[in-house]
Amino acid sequence: MKFLTLYVAKRLLLAIPTILGLSALIFILLRLVPGDPAQVLAGDRADEEAIEALRESMGLNKPLVAQYFDTMGGILHGDFGTTLRGSGEVADHIRDNAVPTLTILFGGMALAIVVAPSLAIWAARRPDGPVDTAVRVFSTIGQALPPFWVGLMLLVVVAVPTAWFPVGGWDDASALDIVKSAALPAITLAISAAPMVMRGMRAELLDITSSDYIVAARAMGLSGSKLIHRYVLRNLFAAVVPLTAIVFVLMLAGVVVIESTFGIPGLGQSLTTGVRNRDFNLVQGVVLVIGVIVIAVYTLADVVVAVLDPRVRVS
Repeated sequence: MKFLTLYVAKRLLLAIPTILGLSALIFILLRLVPGDPAQVLAGDRADEEAIEALRESMGLNKPLVAQYFDTMGGILHGDFGTTLRGSGEVADHIRDNAVPTLTILFGGMALAIVVAPSLAIWAARRPDGPVDTAVRVFSTIGQALPPFWVGLMLLVVVAVPTAWFPVGGWDDASALDIVKSAALPAITLAISAAPMVMRGMRAELLDITSSDYIVAARAMGLSGSKLIHRYVLRNLFAAVVPLTAIVFVLMLAGVVVIESTFGIPGLGQSLTTGVRNRDFNLVQGVVLVIGVIVIAVYTLADVVVAVLDPRVRVS
């Protein structure tokens, strides 16, 4: 337990400079993008004097280092600034739009986790058999299909004929409306994610079941559920958790496309709108939040692997 506690503390401490480095990189890259936030906020008809006054009030005339520390100081207190297109707070915008994104993301991940392991275990029981071949063909096709095309097909084939699901937008009037709004986008994400988890789990299962310690365990008389629960599943989960984290991050990137396809006002839509309007504060806030989510997922995956695999803690 002591080694595990130290390992978790180490991973959490490593996450802090990673987040700081990410924030600095985002800040620098946004300052390299052509365009003046003061000009955008003032409008095309504003004179140079008004733009300079606005630039001074926004702190854009300060050195970049001072601007960075001012920005980070505000973020640490929950102040991401205001959107340049309107008077709303970026923090409020992110909080409201994060709900649809996270709902779709976790819904798609849950569907993928339910479907992928069952098919992977089924396929690995008889390598190169009919079921294994069918699963591999399905996973290959699933990875090849573009998410936006899958989303459009679900709209045309399911949403329009049945009228069970909204064609676009996000309705949060009730829990049932939220489920209806998130169902097709989550299924679209799951169709893209499940094949990756499935192929990874199948390959890992074949490696584990053919390894020396499994052969030795069988020679000692272990078989059935006892062998699977004590040796196979523990090692399988330790190998699949990092893969699941990678798939989760890829799904987070795919949400941008999915939200555009279904017209959902989430973080992906906020990001594309901020880039289109040169709203630096909005882009900076959304990218930083997404980056923190990615770092948190990878850190959690490392901790879970350390719990499952003592070799990680020892090393």
